[in-house]
Amino acid sequence: MEYKVGPLPIGPGSQILPLRRPGEIPHTKRPLDRHSGTWPYHSVSKPGTPECSGDYISWLEYPFLHNDTSSRISVIKWHMIPGARGGDESFLHPLPLSFKLNETGLDPSQWPAFDFEYCHQGPFESAAALLQAFQSGQLRLCRLPGASDRDYDYLWSTTDARVPKSPSAKPGPRQFMPRGPRFSLSSASGAGRRFRWFGWEGHVTLRADTGLSIFDVRYKNQRILYELSHQDMYVSYSGFGGAGQTFYMDSFFGIGYNCRPLRRGLDCPWHAAYVASELSYGTAGPGRQEAVLCLFEDDLAAPAWRHTHAGDRHPHADGARGVDFVVRTVSSIGNYDYVFDVRFRQDASIEVKTTMAGYMSTLYFDPGGATAREAPFGTRVAEHVLANLHDHLSGWKVDLDVAGTANAFATQRVRAGTYEQALRAAGARDARAPAWASQQVLKYIETTRPAVEAGLRVDGRTPTTWHFVNDRSLNAWGTPRGYAIVPGVTAPQLLPEDHPLPQGESLNDTDLVAWVTIGVQHVPRSEDVPLIANFGANFYLKPWNYFDSLESISADAEDSDDWETCSPNFAGQAFYQYSLG
Repeated sequence: MEYKVGPLPIGPGSQILPLRRPGEIPHTKRPLDRHSGTWPYHSVSKPGTPECSGDYISWLEYPFLHNDTSSRISVIKWHMIPGARGGDESFLHPLPLSFKLNETGLDPSQWPAFDFEYCHQGPFESAAALLQAFQSGQLRLCRLPGASDRDYDYLWSTTDARVPKSPSAKPGPRQFMPRGPRFSLSSASGAGRRFRWFGWEGHVTLRADTGLSIFDVRYKNQRILYELSHQDMYVSYSGFGGAGQTFYMDSFFGIGYNCRPLRRGLDCPWHAAYVASELSYGTAGPGRQEAVLCLFEDDLAAPAWRHTHAGDRHPHADGARGVDFVVRTVSSIGNYDYVFDVRFRQDASIEVKTTMAGYMSTLYFDPGGATAREAPFGTRVAEHVLANLHDHLSGWKVDLDVAGTANAFATQRVRAGTYEQALRAAGARDARAPAWASQQVLKYIETTRPAVEAGLRVDGRTPTTWHFVNDRSLNAWGTPRGYAIVPGVTAPQLLPEDHPLPQGESLNDTDLVAWVTIGVQHVPRSEDVPLIANFGANFYLKPWNYFDSLESISADAEDSDDWETCSPNFAGQAFYQYSLG
């Protein structure tokens, strides 16, 4: 059950109300618990050697996608852990064995295992059937590296340094705060903190299932967002065998649960503020994790805006130092690490970013051809390892309140066409091209106001911005104030136009919520071994006629005393002023 508690702090008027009907979430869709998702270790030490010196095998469990609400089926993939290290190197040592587990019943001892696959053979209805095929000689065997090789070198799969660091190496650059922090955090303990920075403020916290959440985001005392929160990570892998077709939502494992303490100087700068989280960890009860959130100013080492007035009577360069205020957390869910950033800027915009890193999930590959049918679904990255083609999708809830909750939705698309097409799109009665026009094609803006809810497709061939606007609140130039959702780096959307998710609700003069999904297609490469270098996707929330002019024009005035030493010297230089016409 999920409950709504409030208003906070708890007082005489506070209530605890269930958010769902009893039984609406069936027991088969329960979160991960201590009975499932465990990673047992089984020794496969070589005869005559100490048990702790050999290799181990373990399993990875994830939910089977094609479930209904009456059953709970998981897929179990097996891995080897070389050298008894016990680390995540096992993800690069897949075994050619998988099966399914039915966890529907309330008694774990009665959960049946079925659909055993071994080296693309099967599925066998049970472990006994697989054993019988082996004993009768009907099973084609696949070679297992590591356990059968006394001198197997597993260093390639570890994060151990390959080359010793030079003792003469100098430390890299560091950020620092010359006059102390320019942001503040509330002192209240509990679920999150409230921050303030250059007009921005909001309450940041973690949810156990979905992770980073920020509420009541305001800029100069005006609410911009009621809620900006991460919702889920969806991952899908391709493969020929059953183990290769892997699909899951990371909320199943708990994105907030898996936010571990951040490493100072690595995950966040030394000068960052670190915040703890208090969550209920399933059957383990409540627990506290220190330093799972960090908040800091980030010097971008570039101007937020600049211009050189070369033709001025006194040539000079104007600009503002680029500095973001960052809220960050890192969730390490098995093999993958997800870095979640929300970056607040002095131009009143926000960048939302999800970065992926960690170990790839892989499949066993037999160079002899027993698993050759996996080749179209990935890249071979080691002798017996195929890295699957996969994607990562990160979903965010964006509840914008633009000058209140009476908002409408608008789109602006950049089109290419004729003068007639441009003028007709704007509703002009006279759509004739000007008499002097000679070019046949030009760019123009097509503005629309969808009346009902619709799915939005990111398509680089048609650049589009999506706006939440308030027709009751105009800027100084008579334009409805708004905020735009602007896609950044993200994979193109492949959903059909008639995708069933939209339900046709009204978009006019009401409280609107956007559900933004960003993601990446990961085509594996050998350079992704042992670890994937960080890459990710992002989107922006930008003021769109919300203000009368650029908000950051006077940003970072605190650094003006450094300007004289950094400004260019124009003495003795020649400048040319160009005129048009």
